[in-house]
Amino acid sequence: GLTSTTASYIELTSSVVALPSLFAAGWLGDKLSKKYLVATFLFLQGISTVVLTVANGLPMALLFAILYGIAFGGRIPLMTAIRGDYYGRKAFASIMGWSMLPNGVLMAIAPVWAAWMFDNYGSYTVPFISYAVINLAGAFVMLFVKKPKLSPPTNSLNS
Repeated sequence: GLTSTTASYIELTSSVVALPSLFAAGWLGDKLSKKYLVATFLFLQGISTVVLTVANGLPMALLFAILYGIAFGGRIPLMTAIRGDYYGRKAFASIMGWSMLPNGVLMAIAPVWAAWMFDNYGSYTVPFISYAVINLAGAFVMLFVKKPKLSPPTNSLNS
């Protein structure tokens, strides 16, 4: 394993790399298909987590940080933008809230589960591989996402 200090530098590296990725992905999202970009970033996020799982020193940990930073930073603006493209502005806040609910629940549970797994089995392999599989599955699913056909709003008083 890495020291706590080294691990904090890995996290810092990932965050610093994510910053330009936010802007680059936003720009790319205005030029290319957002769903394919999201699929690419989810795939990269999954692969980066596999890299972290097998990392045995600083070079692999840095590779994880760079790949994960690019992927995480790239995914954030595109997921927000694609919701707007698909559903418009009228119910944007509600859609954001409901679509972020599963993410919030998983973000609350995952660290506790990963810590429990490490405390009981001495390894983060199962949680990390699980996270990688979820990301890779998400990348696959994104390839088939289509803009929904929204029905025009009706006036319930006249219906």
